[in-house]
Amino acid sequence: ANDIYVLSGLTGKVYYAAGFKVGDKVYYTLTDELSKSIEYKTIDSVSDEGNKVISYSQENIENSQKKVTVKIPLNYTVISVKIGETEYSATTLDGYNIYEITSVSGMVVDIVYTYDGETKSTSYTIIE
Repeated sequence: ANDIYVLSGLTGKVYYAAGFKVGDKVYYTLTDELSKSIEYKTIDSVSDEGNKVISYSQENIENSQKKVTVKIPLNYTVISVKIGETEYSATTLDGYNIYEITSVSGMVVDIVYTYDGETKSTSYTIIE
């Protein structure tokens, strides 16, 4: 869960971040400088048999704050999107309910929804 691999678009080789070299520097963790060098983006999703999916994306904002965007298709009935006891509301755009959340690393976004008559849940942990 904490391993990070890098795929070279040029060579097709997969590198373990513990030994990834950019220019004359070797990187051992995913630093801000490395993530910019490889155009790293954090995206995760939950899929239901090829339909539109719930997706999560994260970006750094000032200080230690992170902006997390959760997109949930309109054909999912959202019961709640929360961090702890704080519940978030959505805007609607292009067939999705979109939740924009500002928080810090380590916090967990919990989502409860109904899809195809079944209540389901998923979560997203905000990472460094």
